[in-house]
Amino acid sequence: MAPTKEHHKLGEGGASDVINGEIKRLKVLCLHGFRTSGLILQRQFSKLGPSVLELLDMIYLDGPRPCGGPSMVEGYFPPPYYEWYLPNRDYTELVGLDSCLDFLCKYIEEHGPFDGFMGFSQGACICAALVAMQQKGLALTCHPLIKFVVIVAGGMFEEPNLKNRTYPAIVTCPSIHIIGAKDERNFRNEALAKVFENPIIIRHEGNHTVPRLGHSIGCSKAQGADARSRNFAEALQAFNDLHAQLQASRMLNKMRQTRCMPLKPLRQYGGSHVQYIAA
Repeated sequence: MAPTKEHHKLGEGGASDVINGEIKRLKVLCLHGFRTSGLILQRQFSKLGPSVLELLDMIYLDGPRPCGGPSMVEGYFPPPYYEWYLPNRDYTELVGLDSCLDFLCKYIEEHGPFDGFMGFSQGACICAALVAMQQKGLALTCHPLIKFVVIVAGGMFEEPNLKNRTYPAIVTCPSIHIIGAKDERNFRNEALAKVFENPIIIRHEGNHTVPRLGHSIGCSKAQGADARSRNFAEALQAFNDLHAQLQASRMLNKMRQTRCMPLKPLRQYGGSHVQYIAA
């Protein structure tokens, strides 16, 4: 298989936290959509606006599986393309999901800690599943609790047994859900948001895409993208503050003392991680 690559982009300007006079941004793992790539997602997430991006140190990771068929972004973005797993038409069979989760858990625990996850489409499904599985003690048991997750056009796993194993009744990780009114799969996005406790939902008028935040239902043109981006940025800051309070709680201390569960063997995908620093 082709090497899995890591694309690293630092936020510009501003700070999410200041410690001893030094800027500390929130470290976020970003997972791309089906048959795209980390570099493509970097361009897509650039639409979120500087007031969001300046808070984050964003790590864009390519999926472990080379594209196994045509990509919907051909002609818009250049290859190579990758996928996290291969779903059937109704999303009840997900070929390669187990090895994908093994790959990601190993990467996260070796290259973390991460403050949050952000994903689009298939990558968003994975992000939601990881925080749900961490809450249930099924994944990332050696990693601190994830502070927040941002889910853009993502849904739940649909196979009943897999769904029951993956998600608790309520996922307590703070979450932002970005949902398009014209996305033909938005019913899956809505169903996922209902599983999270007190989710923040940002709606936009587009389809299955990463929107410019000003193009949101209920956000007037006079407010524009800057206002919606500021709301998003304030939510991320609030999540960070909330987690700081949780760190002092006995629940989190107990989790840190829990013996780490060994990872299952990781399939080798070949090659080494290549770090790309955006100009």
